[in-house]
Amino acid sequence: MKNQKIEGVMYKSIGEFCIYVIKFTKYTKAIGECMLKIDNLKKTFNKKIALDGINLNVKKGEVFGFIGRNGAGKSTTIKSVLGFVFPDSGEMFFKDEPLDQSKFRESIGYLPEIAKFPEKLTAKEFLTYSYSFYKKITGATRDKISQLLEDVGLKESKNKLINTFSKGMKQRLGIAQSVIHDPELLILDEPFTGLDPVGKDGLKKILIDQNKEGKTIFFSSHNLTEVQDICSVICTLHNGKVVYQGATSDFIKEQSSNSLEEAFIKSYSRSGGKDV
Repeated sequence: MKNQKIEGVMYKSIGEFCIYVIKFTKYTKAIGECMLKIDNLKKTFNKKIALDGINLNVKKGEVFGFIGRNGAGKSTTIKSVLGFVFPDSGEMFFKDEPLDQSKFRESIGYLPEIAKFPEKLTAKEFLTYSYSFYKKITGATRDKISQLLEDVGLKESKNKLINTFSKGMKQRLGIAQSVIHDPELLILDEPFTGLDPVGKDGLKKILIDQNKEGKTIFFSSHNLTEVQDICSVICTLHNGKVVYQGATSDFIKEQSSNSLEEAFIKSYSRSGGKDV
């Protein structure tokens, strides 16, 4: 069968049309692939509700901001995803498959809010040690580590002991450690905490570069200016419940605001404004 017109488009054969369908299906799946999904997650601590039916979808390639007041449930959600806390009920999925921690941890990079480092090691030694958990150290590994240290702005400090590093330098080293094994998903808990304006700007650039390289980034933060600058999608929590999930710009418009911080304050007030 030749020169068939289907939906207004001329194809030389049915075979050509089938090839188009296969390619289009793969393309649309890749664009909308769900990297991390949380379905009706619940958790209580001593009869106090921490998570009250959380539903969350982080798509491949997004920089996703997870925001809320202290005690809203951000850290509990992240710890549940990482297997540090066991939820009472609900389901979690990674790339549309039930989350298997043994496989999941090989595919993610994680930076906790307060990262601990072996301070008697140099930055280069620490990254070499970290990489050894995933793969055998080779000459190519050493080149990769040197390049990574340059990427995060620590090239000149690679042979300095970590105990001489500032807070910002340690955060950059933490980012380097979290991507050393080339993960698909980065999970960062309050990465901007304690950084000065220059440090925040440097970290934003690193995260943007990592996203351009194909990393999906999911992070919690109280620094809403930074969230607005780099996150296309956000989720807001209040009392363990999702109040909003969607485009950052849409949230700001819905709250008739000029910034994410202003929009969040208005949303918080409208949701009851009660401390948790």
